[in-house]
Amino acid sequence: PELDGAEIEVSLVADAPGPRTHSQVRQRLLPDRVQYAAVYPDLPAGDYVIWRDASTQAAVVTITPATVTTTRWPA
Repeated sequence: PELDGAEIEVSLVADAPGPRTHSQVRQRLLPDRVQYAAVYPDLPAGDYVIWRDASTQAAVVTITPATVTTTRWPA
């Protein structure tokens, strides 16, 4: 919830710190709970940096074809 409304940027590891894609963290209402997430539809497969700020990497995640990939914001 503390990231609600934040813009989270991602970029391909191979291009870092090049072009980035961003999405806003929003509240998602699920049948049994509330979840906060930034969604990036249609990202090509590859390894992506999740950026904490303009110059700090928060995590790296691998996107595989035709799957939903999830990760948690690191503390």
